[in-house]
Amino acid sequence: MTENFAGLFAAIRRDELQALRALPWQNEALTGEALTALFSNETGLTSLTGAIPFLQVDKQEIPKTANENYLKSEEVAQFLVQNRALLRAYQAAAENLQYEPVGDLVQTHLIHITSDVSGMEAVNFAIFAAAQLSLLGQRTLIIDADPQNQFVFPLLTFKEPPQLLTEQLQKPSTFKTDLTKAIVNIEKNLSYLNLQASSLRPFDDLEIARLCGFLDADFDTLIFYAGRYQSAWLSANAHTNYALCADTCKGELSAILRHAQGSHTVLLKKGPPEYLPRLTAVFSTKRPLEDWKASTPVVAALKEFLVRTRSATRVVIGGRENLPGNLHCHTGFDLYARLSGLEDADAEKSLNALQKRLRPNYPKSAFFGKRSVLSRVRNLPQRALTTILEVGDEPQLVSLVGSAELRATAIFPAGILPAISSSGTRISAATSYGLQRFKALAARGGFTSVLTAPRYRLQKPNALAAVMEQVQA
Repeated sequence: MTENFAGLFAAIRRDELQALRALPWQNEALTGEALTALFSNETGLTSLTGAIPFLQVDKQEIPKTANENYLKSEEVAQFLVQNRALLRAYQAAAENLQYEPVGDLVQTHLIHITSDVSGMEAVNFAIFAAAQLSLLGQRTLIIDADPQNQFVFPLLTFKEPPQLLTEQLQKPSTFKTDLTKAIVNIEKNLSYLNLQASSLRPFDDLEIARLCGFLDADFDTLIFYAGRYQSAWLSANAHTNYALCADTCKGELSAILRHAQGSHTVLLKKGPPEYLPRLTAVFSTKRPLEDWKASTPVVAALKEFLVRTRSATRVVIGGRENLPGNLHCHTGFDLYARLSGLEDADAEKSLNALQKRLRPNYPKSAFFGKRSVLSRVRNLPQRALTTILEVGDEPQLVSLVGSAELRATAIFPAGILPAISSSGTRISAATSYGLQRFKALAARGGFTSVLTAPRYRLQKPNALAAVMEQVQA
């Protein structure tokens, strides 16, 4: 029986599926290294057989069947290389199925930093992140990738002006040499690359994808500072998108939608308090690199969050154990308990008390007043946390949510509290489907596994309150 490898693409997103289908598939069988695929308008890629890229698989005779499409394997290999997040998930699925890899396709860790507000806080955070990760032995490259505002360059000190990398990607024979010349070593494990200039056109997404391929072998972490410049490729393929936004619901929604195709969005805010991962006053002025390498109390929370997020290989839904490699996220009532500081018996008691308020009250659209929900959530303490939101068609990790509207949306499923609609995109709490889908997508963000901690249970659940259990994984 011919083996079906379609499961290797389980984490493909809708836009990527459309791009895959748009490749030059043929109706006639091809000789040599080729693939055969069967697509469904309803379920996507249903069958994939043949010479699978980057894996050692047994050659099989592929029977001719109706509606199948044929394509050279190298075309799909190139498609995977250009879609790094999908390739990460593809490789993880192959490893789980114990397929032998062919070639060395190690990817560097990709961090994308953007800003929707004025000031130098975001670029100082980029320098801070690069400095802190370099101290941990990470070979780190910070990249100026905002063509409108060259913010990184004037905030660093160079012995001589760094060269600008121009758009000469059409010259593959010399580009590696040109790239090497443009990279400036600032100090051990920390380098700089000026990618953009206002006098030149921006690098497009395909060029950025190719550029990262050149840099994979030389660095452990790439930090792209993009400012207000929007790159769909960086948003979709970064391990983490750090987005400086206004400290409002509108500001958070804008950042989430900007990176809706990504795996993990971190909502950065200006100002105090220092015990939260925030960009406090020290990020508003130019400082020497030595300041960003120091571990002062004012940046302790931000450093801890940055390092934990960079090193995390496992997502844990629920739980509180402070184990290395774990990134905890909270949904539904578990998120409410986390914000309230409730644990164990107190949380169980609070959950069972909360269900008494979940009674239908028609003709209102919510089961209890939206105003009272937001008031209650607004009074909960601000805590550094990560949750899962369904943004459009897909679930996404979102960290450091601050607004009452989005925190309430992450706690209460649509039906108990209406979902948010912004710019035509629906944002809601993670459903049971969303949690299952998230497990398939987690490898796109570089996570090797998704674990679940014991969830809170209702003693005598009614039909409405039981929904709160279902969004806890």
